[in-house]
Amino acid sequence: NNLGPKEEIVIIPFDDRIHQPVLVKGTPESKNKGIAYISSLKAHGGTSLYDSALFARNWLRQNVKPNAINAVVILSDGDDTTSKITLEELEKQLQQSGFNSDERIAFFTIGYGKEGEFNPQVLERIAKLNGGYYRHGRPETIQELMANIQLEF
Repeated sequence: NNLGPKEEIVIIPFDDRIHQPVLVKGTPESKNKGIAYISSLKAHGGTSLYDSALFARNWLRQNVKPNAINAVVILSDGDDTTSKITLEELEKQLQQSGFNSDERIAFFTIGYGKEGEFNPQVLERIAKLNGGYYRHGRPETIQELMANIQLEF
């Protein structure tokens, strides 16, 4: 809800498959649609975390905007059950567009789940590889993270 008038985000939901990206712009109407869309999402099926992370990076590469903050924020339990690629393959791909490259696509990850029910180590690996960081999810975590991302770029 803190999206500025010139800002936009893309939501790419995933479970055992990657769903159509949804663009949310900083207008009141678009923000309300985005909030309603996020509220309608339900967790079910497997998790293609690695495939989705690579898809998000590739989508961002194709739709990059000059002078914009180009970052991927992943909200997940960190377990991957259905990806076609491995974590090691994802890491190799992400290194090509890391924070030290011309593309500067950073990854930030937020882990959701109870102790022992999620895999923070995987989320940390993905985030640290590209100059981002991992946080354990609380209701206010996403707002804090978005504010911090704006400061870091």
